[in-house]
Amino acid sequence: MQKVRDYSRLIASSKALLLVLFSSIIISLFIIIPMLPYAVGQNLLDLKFGFQRDDVELAFSILGVEGKTLSIFVSLILDTIFPIVYVSFHLGIYHYSNYKNNLIYSVPLLTGSFDLMENIQCAMIMSIPSIDSVTDQQIILASGTNQIKWVLVFLMITIAIFPILKKGYRKLRKSFLRRYLFYTKKEKLVFRLNDILLNLDIRDSIDREIYFTNRYEEEQIKLLLDNIKKYKISRFVDVGANIGVYALTIAKNVPNIKIDAFEPHKEAFERMEANIQLNGFSQIIQSHNLALSNENKEGYLLAGTRFGTYQSGGASVSSEGEMKISQVRGDDIIKDTDNIVAIKIDVEGFELSVLQGIENLINNNKVFLQIEIFDEELSETSKFLEAFNFKLIEKGTFTHQDTVKDYFYINF
Repeated sequence: MQKVRDYSRLIASSKALLLVLFSSIIISLFIIIPMLPYAVGQNLLDLKFGFQRDDVELAFSILGVEGKTLSIFVSLILDTIFPIVYVSFHLGIYHYSNYKNNLIYSVPLLTGSFDLMENIQCAMIMSIPSIDSVTDQQIILASGTNQIKWVLVFLMITIAIFPILKKGYRKLRKSFLRRYLFYTKKEKLVFRLNDILLNLDIRDSIDREIYFTNRYEEEQIKLLLDNIKKYKISRFVDVGANIGVYALTIAKNVPNIKIDAFEPHKEAFERMEANIQLNGFSQIIQSHNLALSNENKEGYLLAGTRFGTYQSGGASVSSEGEMKISQVRGDDIIKDTDNIVAIKIDVEGFELSVLQGIENLINNNKVFLQIEIFDEELSETSKFLEAFNFKLIEKGTFTHQDTVKDYFYINF
């Protein structure tokens, strides 16, 4: 099965190849087969869902000697290539849809196998000169194989389009529910995410995603949490905390930890403060309505607007904008020394300025660092981290943006 998965990965790696395979299937079904002479295309037994002696006799009568000869050629040559094409296409689509279950990958293989067996049996029937010489057993066996093939074809196609239908359903459901909540003025609500409670405003893209998917950066949080426990870290600095999911999760799962959470977006910060109170972590989490930087000054937050509110997702520190914020050096606030500190930085391209403002913190402590870096910022940010003896231990693309990755470092 591993070879099948490798082959599926190879097919899925090229969208152009998937398009060629799909086009070949459509052209074969709707152009090549209907254009076959001697009415072969309309009278191929394998296009029916099961057939009886009357169907075979009618095909013999319509096709004639020339048509039967061509039908044998189609079954053994063209209709052997066709299963290879559609099996390859579906294997590629399954990998592209990120199916993990090996059993699912066996469906196209079984479909193609039964198709080939059916083709051989139909060719054998067509090679018999007279219908009177065709046995009932031959027809029953060929018809049974044909019916199994079509059931598998239906299953194979259903598996292929299921992610599309699922995505469409979710999108439609989200759209109707969002409109209903907006219409009834219930866009602000309390929501349970795993074992924490959150005040959400579904006008905001991040809050909306949490509400509809019941997820938020689970892989990154797990990796961070595992390392905090592994290294017995008692200090966590959350830079770009948004509504506080990271800080709240860490506080819930790590006893006696001290947390500073920084968020310059006013509305997201207010929801974070409410969430800290709601979960009873006001003695553990210190919230700051500030943007960490390499200097102390006033600045702006560049944020998109939708549904009458500034969106927190993608908001970035800027020299201009409509949301005025305060920028401060992290070293002026956090004074730890000789400690093991976990730091998470998610600041939409402002990472290097944040790091430059906490040089003392990372120089005077052992640090486990999770940082989201845009591809265009990677080179300069990596040089800074290498100068402070950081070693990369993990990286990954956890979001829908291929140019944004989370990197995990330690300096000890």
